[in-house]
Amino acid sequence: MKNKLKLYETIARYLLGIIYMFGAIDGVMEIFFDTYWTGESTDGSFHAVLQHTLYFWGFLKFIELVGGLSLLLNYKPALGVALLTPISAVLCLFYIFDLQWYYAFALVASLNLVLLRAYWDSYRPLLDAYPMRGKTPVKAIDADDEQARAEIRRIESDRVQRIESDRAPVIESDRSRS
Repeated sequence: MKNKLKLYETIARYLLGIIYMFGAIDGVMEIFFDTYWTGESTDGSFHAVLQHTLYFWGFLKFIELVGGLSLLLNYKPALGVALLTPISAVLCLFYIFDLQWYYAFALVASLNLVLLRAYWDSYRPLLDAYPMRGKTPVKAIDADDEQARAEIRRIESDRVQRIESDRAPVIESDRSRS
């Protein structure tokens, strides 16, 4: 079931995509042409250290490029938001504590939150309960599916017995020391 984005969510997708595409292009210009569109950082600042750590700066700008293109082209935009969210978090901290650009913080944070909420259904499986490494995968069960519930109980029981049997030698060796 594909949900259609609301207008403000689509606008947020394009705006965040443009912001990160600009950052990626700016980074490429800095790396390859020594051109600073946004101004050169002061020596010793956090931003300058990142810029002069070429392997990290190049990787960061590559992720920004992939995430920005994903949002602008609407190709797997949930993945684009997932890639850009950690960068947005660090960027927001940088805006608040280093530059005191509260408007930029508010813009990036709100756009990212809108998109996280818009694509929440794509992230939900990542946050579901992880079936502990049983021998058979746990399938979705109906409320009346007693056979599936019995299978799940058996798998959990086996898992608990394995854990207890793994702990038993440690407990015995601890007793022999005392």
